[in-house]
Amino acid sequence: MAESRYDVAVIGAGPGGYAAAFQAADLGLRTALIEEDSQLGGTCLLRGCIPSKALLHATRLLTDADEAAVWGIHFGKPRVDLEAFRDRVSAIIGKLTKGVRTLADSRKVEVIRAGARFKDATTLQLSGANTPSELSFGYAIIATGSTPVMPDWLRLSDPRMMDSTSALRLPDIPPRLLVIGGGYIGLELGTVYQALGSEVTMVEALPRLLNNVDADLVRPLHQRLLRQFKAIKLNTTVEKLDVRAEGLAATFSQTPRRPAPRPSTAYSLPWDADPVPASLG
Repeated sequence: MAESRYDVAVIGAGPGGYAAAFQAADLGLRTALIEEDSQLGGTCLLRGCIPSKALLHATRLLTDADEAAVWGIHFGKPRVDLEAFRDRVSAIIGKLTKGVRTLADSRKVEVIRAGARFKDATTLQLSGANTPSELSFGYAIIATGSTPVMPDWLRLSDPRMMDSTSALRLPDIPPRLLVIGGGYIGLELGTVYQALGSEVTMVEALPRLLNNVDADLVRPLHQRLLRQFKAIKLNTTVEKLDVRAEGLAATFSQTPRRPAPRPSTAYSLPWDADPVPASLG
C-alpha cells in the first residue's frame, strides 16, 4: 500500500463519490477512493438504476411483442429463461464497474476496499484486508449513498417479503404481487414483474402515483398501468403484514381526505407464496 496521506479522501464509490474523486485527481490532488463493496459504482450501478433499467429494457421487448398484434404481427408465447436473464443483468453491471475502475486507474486514484470511520478531523480509521489501519487527509468527501427504507412493521423474516434490492435479483416470478409504494422504484418493479407474468396490485399512500412529477405527465402513465396491473389503490396505506401459510395478509387503511377518520380494513391476500416488494423512500 502506498503512503497513506492524501489530499482528498472520498468515502463511497457511487456516482457521487467516484465523480468527486475523478474531479479531484484531474485537479492534481492525490486522491483515495474508499469503498466497502468489492465493486465500484454504488447503489445506482449495482443495486438500483442500472439493473432496473436493464430489466425494463428486456421486459419492454415482451410488451412490444405482445402489442405488435394490433399491427397484424403475431409472435408465439415467449419463454423466459430467468437464469440467463439474471446473467445478462450481471454482465452489464460487471462491464460498467470495470469501466469505473479503469477510469480510476487512469487518473491514479487509489481505490481502497475498506470501511472508514473518522478518528479526528484529518484521520480515518480503516477496516479492511490489506489496507492501512489509518489514512490521513487534507479534505474528506462523504458520499456513502443510501439503503432501502424498511419500517419496523414491514420487517418480516419471510422470503416472500422483499425490498427493492432483493426484488431486482428476480428470485422467481410469483403469480401475484403486492407492491407497497407508487414512486418510480415501485413502478419500475411492478412493471418488470407484470411483464414477466405476475398479477400486480400497487398501494400508494398519496393521492396519485409519482407525486413529485408533473400530473399531466403522470396521467397517461397511470391509465396505461391501470390496464396492466390488477389494481392501483391510492390514498391507501398498509398498516401491517401478517405471515400465513397460504400467503401474506395485509391490513390496509384509507388515507382520510377529510378530518373524519376512516376505520382500517383487513385485506387478506388470497395468494400462495407471493412476495411483497416494499419500495419506500
